[in-house]
Amino acid sequence: MAKKLKFYNAIVCEHVVAGANRKHTLINVYSGDIIMGEMPAPLNLGLFVEMAAGAPPMMEVELQFDRVAFAKITARFPAGNEEKPSNLVVPLIQAPIDKDLTFSVVATAEGYAKTTLIEKRIYRGSVPT
Repeated sequence: MAKKLKFYNAIVCEHVVAGANRKHTLINVYSGDIIMGEMPAPLNLGLFVEMAAGAPPMMEVELQFDRVAFAKITARFPAGNEEKPSNLVVPLIQAPIDKDLTFSVVATAEGYAKTTLIEKRIYRGSVPT
């Protein structure tokens, strides 16, 4: 049985901005389901994933709506950093949303099982203020 990819945090927000000293600013973090006031509408998504030490040097990441990929990313981590956590950052991607669905981030790497890093429902409703 293939081992699972290990990660500490997987955070979805509207935008990730690189800061000084390897820090990041996460703008408008989605702490639960993503509620949209109207549909169809574009949705801004940013992604910040902190991989545990020992992450593979390369992995494939899919952003999915209802288990169908709408974006695929090949993530490569620096050699020599295997004993340190690594960050996977998608600063901003805009996706059109026209119905209720499930958003997932799924990662795969050679020798590892497919791992769902995060999953959130997206639906139309009253946006909390």
